[in-house]
Amino acid sequence: MDRLKEYLVKLFTAFLEGYKCVIDYNFPTLRSHFRLRSQMPVSAFTCLGARIVEEVRTGRSGSGAVIVLYCRPRGQQDGNSVTAIAENELVGTFPNCKIRGENYECYHLGRSSLQPLTFSSLAQRGFGHLQEDLPVRKLVYEQIKQELPDALKEFRKSRGM
Repeated sequence: MDRLKEYLVKLFTAFLEGYKCVIDYNFPTLRSHFRLRSQMPVSAFTCLGARIVEEVRTGRSGSGAVIVLYCRPRGQQDGNSVTAIAENELVGTFPNCKIRGENYECYHLGRSSLQPLTFSSLAQRGFGHLQEDLPVRKLVYEQIKQELPDALKEFRKSRGM
């Protein structure tokens, strides 16, 4: 499980950097209207939920095996940070969570199955050379797809359109 936690930290670190770069390069005038981008820098926490053991053992996707929390950083923080935590280190109810004994204001809670975050199914189909990019790219573009309608609506409203 330690390797999986390490992988998730690297994956979500790459996701946050990739997302930031795509938004800044492609949507400079809309940047402040994208929810996640406007909150950066963030403290993100990845947590393997109780269903992870069953999902890994059976190879079948479940829901909620991986939990990701995006929170306001405590104190001054230059960039985004991603930390793997154990489920028992997360106390309280969203959005006011206590993580490792520290209070955090969390503004996004995401749950995912493990399979879309890995590339084992691609490698099995002969696409192993694509392993590094696809999960990150998928996360980045799904986040943008989710946020773009609201970003455009806020942009238009700010311009009196």
